[in-house]
Amino acid sequence: MLSDLSEEERSQVAKSITYRSYQANEVIYSQGDPGDHLYVVMYGTVSESMSLSRKNEVEDNEDECEFFVGEYFGEVSMVTDSQHTSTMTALETTCLMLISKQTFRGIFDENKAKLAELKIKALGEDVDLEHFLCHPKGYQLFLDFLEKEHASENIQFWYAVDRFDEMHHRLLKQYQLIESDSVTKVQ
Repeated sequence: MLSDLSEEERSQVAKSITYRSYQANEVIYSQGDPGDHLYVVMYGTVSESMSLSRKNEVEDNEDECEFFVGEYFGEVSMVTDSQHTSTMTALETTCLMLISKQTFRGIFDENKAKLAELKIKALGEDVDLEHFLCHPKGYQLFLDFLEKEHASENIQFWYAVDRFDEMHHRLLKQYQLIESDSVTKVQ
């Protein structure tokens, strides 16, 4: 997930990383807790468990899933701004690298394609069409489909709205900078 980052983005992540150790059977987070970090296993093993009601919603219906060195978790809550859907517990002495939501968002919110790819990987079949369209390959696949169905004007309209939204956000940021500059000069 982090391998596609630029040197500048990697540097930003490196400056904000924290590490935390957990003892065997120590809960890292519980189902329903807010998703405020992405976790990477540095050493040890982490177990994921779900409540019975949540297991019924998940197709593979496994009782537990384990995460080992180099694997990450917590990304679904980060990309969906939702609470954790499972409880994570250290099975042995474990060290995790934590990337804060603020750092995560700072990197991925600036690049729609990277964020879309992460959402597609994290959410699988549950991904929204909007995220699929933000990814260059997804956009092209959808455009090909619409052209085959003689409905390409739909994607062209969506693309125009998306460009307008980006322009609006850039202008709003510029306006806020000018306004804050004016306040500073008056003082």
